[in-house]
Parts: sequence; C-alpha cells; structure tokens
Amino acid sequence: MATKLIVLSNPNPEGKEAAEEYGAGVKALLGKFGGSIASRSVATETVTGSFEAKVIMVVQFETEEGLKDFAYGEEYAALIPLRDKAFTQMTLLLAD
Repeated sequence: MATKLIVLSNPNPEGKEAAEEYGAGVKALLGKFGGSIASRSVATETVTGSFEAKVIMVVQFETEEGLKDFAYGEEYAALIPLRDKAFTQMTLLLAD
C-alpha cells in the first residue's frame, strides 16, 4: 500500500516566485489530504548513474487514498503550471 510520495527535483533559479506560490499551494493541499513532509534533503554528489536531482523529499500520507487524491486530483493539477516554472525537472514516485 503506497503511503509515501518521493519527490526528486531540480529548482529553476529563475522561478523563485513560482516556487513560493507552488510551495504554499502544496502545503495547503498536504494538510487537506493527510500528508506531511517526512524529510527534505539537498543532494551534494551523484555517486553512480546519470540521474541528478538537487532536492529529494519524502512526503508521508496517512492513507493511500489521501496520497492518490492529492497526486491525481484536480487541485494539484491546477498547480502544475507553477511547478513547471519553479522547477526544471520534477519526478514524483508513489512508494510504500
């Protein structure tokens, strides 16, 4: 049962305003859907492989339903244009 959202991202240096708006929107939705940030880290070095992410976050949800309602919902979809300005790359993974 997936209750974690793994976020791998690279911030856009030119998208700071969009990042602030996106972050505020996501924070409000996390509360609504039972999610909270379990950890946030900044990657300092890639040891192996070619994928690079500067920011890695783990978001814990109370239920799988809350996670999926958040990730696939219309409210999060409305934030995607801001996300695309705020980050040069973002990958979201559902995990158990």
